[in-house]
Amino acid sequence: MKTKFIQRLWNVEPKIRIYDLDGTIIDSSHRARHDKNGDTIILCTARELGKWDMEYIHSMGIYYDYIYSRPIGDTRPDWKLKTDLCRHLFNFRQYKEIEKILYDDNQLNLGAFLDLGAKICNAKEWNGRYA
Repeated sequence: MKTKFIQRLWNVEPKIRIYDLDGTIIDSSHRARHDKNGDTIILCTARELGKWDMEYIHSMGIYYDYIYSRPIGDTRPDWKLKTDLCRHLFNFRQYKEIEKILYDDNQLNLGAFLDLGAKICNAKEWNGRYA
């Protein structure tokens, strides 16, 4: 499912921005700026998303291109789940050379994505600066 809330610009060198929900986007949605510059926006959460979660995301106007969440019954640790859900972004030719940035508040997730080659942003520090 894709949201189409805003017009986006075409970007010659887009980035892939991967955002966690809890503690990252959800806690800072009133401060977050929507990314209209042609970057690919991915919401990646370790929680199982239901109807009301999706309704909340849409009601808050949180823009995304793709959303990845925990499949029902999946018990992998968060860092493993998220890296498995996003591994194609690091392996497939069309995404391989595009800069990827993870915004997350979990150190294990940040470390796992750093090991894959992503840039990372600790959301706890980031939110503290903009509070």
